[in-house]
Amino acid sequence: MVRFPPKQQAQIASEVIEYVVARGGPATVVLVNGSGGPIEGWYKIFAPLAGFATVFAYNRPGVGGSSRPVVPQTGSHLVASLRAVLSAASLPPPYVLVGHSLGGLIVNLFARLHPSETTAVVLIEASSPSDVATLRRHENALQRALAFLVERIGSG
Repeated sequence: MVRFPPKQQAQIASEVIEYVVARGGPATVVLVNGSGGPIEGWYKIFAPLAGFATVFAYNRPGVGGSSRPVVPQTGSHLVASLRAVLSAASLPPPYVLVGHSLGGLIVNLFARLHPSETTAVVLIEASSPSDVATLRRHENALQRALAFLVERIGSG
């Protein structure tokens, strides 16, 4: 079993964010999980990266030991809270941002909003901003009908 550094927490606005840091080198690698994925999802690469870099991973609100989300988890909020928890962990930029699945959207937006804080972006099976439109083109009749019903119920 892979051992992670002790988990820490930071109070970021009205949310508590759980994170781990291994200080192993001058570059800072920031690991951003997919939807619902915990810190432990990085078990295969965390220790090898920590052999030559400082490695940071965190649980977004609603995952692991982080608090439940209390505000909408918009892209801009996710980027702002990531920057705040990196600051709370005393990890100054620049960063090598690594995003898996939904995490790819977050690191993509981070890099676009803060290019001077970004050294590189690594996308692992990452979601794309155009995925929603692409997926809709592949829905079957039942999926379209259910989506229609959900939309009607939500707007009524």
